[in-house]
Amino acid sequence: MNIKHSLLNIFQDNPTCWQLILDQALYGYLISQKNSPENFYINPALQEHLKLLLTDFKSEEFSFEIKEPLEKSEAKSIKTEAYFFLNGKKIASKKAHFLSFSFQQEEFYIAVFSSEKITRANAYQKTYDVGLAEKLKISEKAFQNNFEYGATGMALVSLEGKWLKVNKRISLMLGYTKEELFKLTFQDITVPEDLEKDLSLLKRLLDGEIDHYQLEKRYYHKNGSIVYAILAVSIVKNNDGLNLYFISQLIDITEMKRAEKRIKKLFKKSKEQNERLENFAHIVSHNLRSHAGNFSMLLELYESQLDEEDEIITMLSSASSNLQETIEHLSEIVNMHNSIKNTMESIAVLPVAKKTIENLSSQIQQHNLKITLAVDASLKVKAVPAYLESIFLNFISNAIKYSSPSKASFLEVNAEVEDAFIRIDFKDNGLGIDLEKHGHKLFKMYKTFHEHEDARGIGLFLTKNQIQAMGGKIEVESAVDEGTTFSIYLKKTT
Repeated sequence: MNIKHSLLNIFQDNPTCWQLILDQALYGYLISQKNSPENFYINPALQEHLKLLLTDFKSEEFSFEIKEPLEKSEAKSIKTEAYFFLNGKKIASKKAHFLSFSFQQEEFYIAVFSSEKITRANAYQKTYDVGLAEKLKISEKAFQNNFEYGATGMALVSLEGKWLKVNKRISLMLGYTKEELFKLTFQDITVPEDLEKDLSLLKRLLDGEIDHYQLEKRYYHKNGSIVYAILAVSIVKNNDGLNLYFISQLIDITEMKRAEKRIKKLFKKSKEQNERLENFAHIVSHNLRSHAGNFSMLLELYESQLDEEDEIITMLSSASSNLQETIEHLSEIVNMHNSIKNTMESIAVLPVAKKTIENLSSQIQQHNLKITLAVDASLKVKAVPAYLESIFLNFISNAIKYSSPSKASFLEVNAEVEDAFIRIDFKDNGLGIDLEKHGHKLFKMYKTFHEHEDARGIGLFLTKNQIQAMGGKIEVESAVDEGTTFSIYLKKTT
């Protein structure tokens, strides 16, 4: 049996078969009744082509004409041109194979259009494609430049670990030419201790558990040295979700690691030196104190047995007393930094200020010093009670000691919140200090700046150490014969 005739019989008896084939066809089909051109059928493929031109398609607004009329029931198809109209306006033309046939005593056209777009659509599509191609070309060029000349090392790596494409930065970073890298895998140049973690993350990436990962790892440079890098890896898949290759990015942190090692080495050395100095201070404050005490007692014993004053013994006694004082100061500084954390409390500032003024009231009256307090009762600082009292005592006593005899002296004590600190200002109009001359040694031990019999050069040194030990800081402004303002910052509490 002729299969062609069999199929035609099937289609004649089963119009649904025709409908299915036409609806699924890749080519455009148009079927129209010759005497009633408003009765036509356009399959989805042809509609899709026309929709490039038509919006809100309505069949009653659409029509077509054939350039060359077809003879009745021509046995062979002819290739001619069809014109398409929308609301009477020609919108496109398209060549097609036309065939005339009869069915139930009616004449019909059937036209088969190739997959090529309609003429006007062609022009539009060509313009669109050229624009898109140009944009893609520019985008690809930009990517290539970024890939090749970027400051970050970039590479495409196969699923097996082979280098598929690398940029110049990776070659410079690892010391290999591109050709040399293409013969290697990333496993070949990875420090073995870092490989397991990298492969573990790589497996999770391949299994779809993660879409990227980042880690710090080490590579072998071609010269044998170690290259430290931050590695970031993602994966590229095809449209079916299959893994294709990895995109790896490397940031060279070798210099940063070397600097980090140098800093750690310096820190370790500084720590060791500080520990040695601390141990030395302990020896001074403990062992020498004992010896100095014994020496002082022996001098006192010897001096008590003398019938008359001995100048040499008097000088030795003075030297012994100064030595003991120095040892006490050193001991205080050592203990200050060792015990600070366990003795910090939340302390109200105002009561400490009032207590200090009360304790120094006789000296204040003697020097006719006017003190004004501008401290809110709610302000509290985190401090060691003895240190805070010592700080107030030192600044207020200094204002008394170095007040100017030629003018009415005053001291203003103000406190206010400044970020995470309470700033306490001690402002006087006393003798002042030449900061240009003495500023660099203002808080150093045993430095004095005025001819005063009680000046020992230890107060500001101890005060600064106390403030810093409590996590604070100190600032100073001063001018000769105008006065001084000391500003201390201590951590606030509620």
